[in-house]
Amino acid sequence: MTEQMFTHADGIIVREIDLGDHILFLKSDQSIEVACSQNASCEVQHVLSLDTCESYRLMRSLEDMFQNTC
Repeated sequence: MTEQMFTHADGIIVREIDLGDHILFLKSDQSIEVACSQNASCEVQHVLSLDTCESYRLMRSLEDMFQNTC
């Protein structure tokens, strides 16, 4: 079912990370998608899609943020 929701995007879902109300999808083309989980009260059409460059910038920003807090 997950793959059917994202047939418009390139890449295959390699890993799903359950964040509670949302699910983070890591894809084979190094992109990331975030969608509401089935148990959440939000609708499935609200999807955040990050391309490879945006995914890289997000990970670098999170890494820098966590390094500064430790």
